[in-house]
Amino acid sequence: MKTRLKLRFFSVIVTVFIAVTSSVIGASAAAETFEEYIVKNLTDFAEKIDISAYQEKNGWTADQAVAAFQTTVRETPELFFVASQLQYSRLGKTTVVMPKYSMTKKNAQSAQSRIDKAADTFLAQIDDDMTKLEKIFRLHNWLADTIKYDHATADKTTDLSNVSDETPFNIVGAFLEKDAVCQGYALAFLYLCEKMDIECIYIVSKDHAWNMVKLGSKWYHIDVTWDDGDDRTNGNDVITIYDYFLVSDKLVNKGDASHRKWTRGDGTPAPAAGNTYDDAFWQKTGSRSTLPIIDHSVYYLLPGKDTKYTFKRTEGATTYSSNFSYKTTLFRRTDLSTGKTYAIAELDFPKLYKEEDLAALVSGKYYYVPDFDSNIAAKDSRVYFHTSGDLFYYDLTTKKIGKLSRPADIVNAPDEYYISGLGFSSNGNLVYYLTDSNRKITVKTRKLAA
Repeated sequence: MKTRLKLRFFSVIVTVFIAVTSSVIGASAAAETFEEYIVKNLTDFAEKIDISAYQEKNGWTADQAVAAFQTTVRETPELFFVASQLQYSRLGKTTVVMPKYSMTKKNAQSAQSRIDKAADTFLAQIDDDMTKLEKIFRLHNWLADTIKYDHATADKTTDLSNVSDETPFNIVGAFLEKDAVCQGYALAFLYLCEKMDIECIYIVSKDHAWNMVKLGSKWYHIDVTWDDGDDRTNGNDVITIYDYFLVSDKLVNKGDASHRKWTRGDGTPAPAAGNTYDDAFWQKTGSRSTLPIIDHSVYYLLPGKDTKYTFKRTEGATTYSSNFSYKTTLFRRTDLSTGKTYAIAELDFPKLYKEEDLAALVSGKYYYVPDFDSNIAAKDSRVYFHTSGDLFYYDLTTKKIGKLSRPADIVNAPDEYYISGLGFSSNGNLVYYLTDSNRKITVKTRKLAA
């Protein structure tokens, strides 16, 4: 469970000096936008920044001009080195900001270089022929897989005025330390959307931050923080959900108090969100794993039809029948380039199990029911999924289903464990989760044969 952060995401301590001299730096609003001017000066580590020309041009008061400065810093991911405290002076129509910096220029440049290198590992996946939907899908997956939610920082953050100086609140935490809270996730998403020329904005509520993106003529909510299912109770790092991926205002506000009364980062109203994807396949899978994308297609599992299986066994002259009900599982792929969906298989688990396994199931020997879960993962030319007791794969080349050896814990104690999830670790090993009868989750890994 993510901790709600009761804070202003870029709180600034402002000291106002009423200047007694006219020693200020000149500025011109002719050639550059306000944002360009601020970013340029902060990147140069300017000690004083005269914002008077933009204040006059936009009809701002001094406080409004400083607020615009704060917004620019808060919503520019590359300004991670600007401290949350500042001072400004005003004399008549002259307003000069004296920013503070949380690191030296040399260290900031070094960090930016490493951030660019980390970002390039994602951007290397992106091709010009991909649709915006695919790019956004891949970005959502990559950030959820790469970043771990920083519970320690979130837990201690209740009313800080200096929060954005800590790396979990910016892209240093997200890209370099792989630990972030919601602001870090949202700024990392914004940063990479800008790299891909995808319109994206930064959204805040009272205690949370996320993004909206524009596809076609409509805006949609994306909250990677809440879709990143990593959980402090079991330390896993491969769980991803899609509850807040390209959703409407109605869906983003479906019960969580953090997704209410949101605005843009500067406090102005956010655009209304469309509902085009509220009924998309990723809202129906129930998956708790990162949906794999192979050759522009997303692979996933959906609930199938209600089915009954009758198992018969004969003892002497008597034949006994046992029935159990289950759902088949639909194995599908959707091409993100065309939007077309293709049926791959209907998974019917009794057809994939040996008779002795079904007999053991009927007799109550197993703790689990071996129907297929919705979790799915892929590596190379194989897509992996699981029942409650076994790990399966579908070979994209041979188009055949295979089964891995049963986990030893289930072999030794079939009435105690079941498989509750799977994915791949950063080193390429298959990761799966065993849940015992006390609901305790154990993370297991398996190195697959080359």
